[in-house]
Amino acid sequence: MAACLGELSRAELRARLADNALRLRIGPFAYALGSEWPGLADWLAPLYARYPRFPDDECADFRVRLRWRGLHGRLRRELAVEFEGERLAYRPFGPDYAPPHLEWGLNWGVAFHAGRLLMLHAAVVARGERALLLPAQPGSGKSTLAAALGFRGWRFLSDEFCLIDLQRFELLPFPRLVALKNASVPAMRAHAPAAVIGRDFPNTAKGCLAHLQPPPGSIEAMERPAVPAWIVFPQFRAGSRARLEAVPPERTMARLCTNAFNYEHTGLTGFETVARLVSGCPARALEFGTLDDAIAAIDALADGREPLSAAGAR
Repeated sequence: MAACLGELSRAELRARLADNALRLRIGPFAYALGSEWPGLADWLAPLYARYPRFPDDECADFRVRLRWRGLHGRLRRELAVEFEGERLAYRPFGPDYAPPHLEWGLNWGVAFHAGRLLMLHAAVVARGERALLLPAQPGSGKSTLAAALGFRGWRFLSDEFCLIDLQRFELLPFPRLVALKNASVPAMRAHAPAAVIGRDFPNTAKGCLAHLQPPPGSIEAMERPAVPAWIVFPQFRAGSRARLEAVPPERTMARLCTNAFNYEHTGLTGFETVARLVSGCPARALEFGTLDDAIAAIDALADGREPLSAAGAR
């Protein structure tokens, strides 16, 4: 088994970050991380403790670094994110908000530089080797629902990137930290008391953020692909009872194609891949008001005992 980040002492972690040499693997991607702010090690240590490192003689896919910016008349120093030596277009920020900016930098690399894969904007979980796709727009509750399923017997693959190998028609796990937002933070603390959740970051562009470490088994299985089996479009509505409704193939196709990171760049292969998803996976819309109700509805779908809503397809 590969050495994990948690085997490094805090001093070793700081030294590797200072040398831009913290080598970390998340699913199919190898990252080289660096930080001129030593305090990043204290945040990384518990949340990334179970993630594997990769050997120094292997090439990194992406290099992400936090660097101090010039003062420009300011009384306090600020940090910026660099990707492959180029500064990303985030405003400089104070050290207190370094962790969420680092996470955004990791995601940026995948979203814009992983063109060999078809990337749908969807969370993914699996039962055994059969995967459930949860495509949805931000604010739908897909990340929280995927994380909750991960602590209720499903294998967590991703909360945002559905990565499809275009040759093998397999879903590649990318079990990065889950960025919980606003009410999802206390909801997941109550749902999974044993989960490792980092500190809160209030007043970000997306509200209050906290980062959750996926279940240990999901991290350990990050090299096991899955095959698509179900598609569920989730939508959280406070006070709503869980309700599954069938979604027709033409609507499913349209929603998947418009809810993707790079579909328009994959040509005929991308079209055929999405068409294969639609023809091979039953699609449902799920409205839900609580995590427990949503999990019960999804378990019923996976078990073949789903009660379809009489409200009809949409």
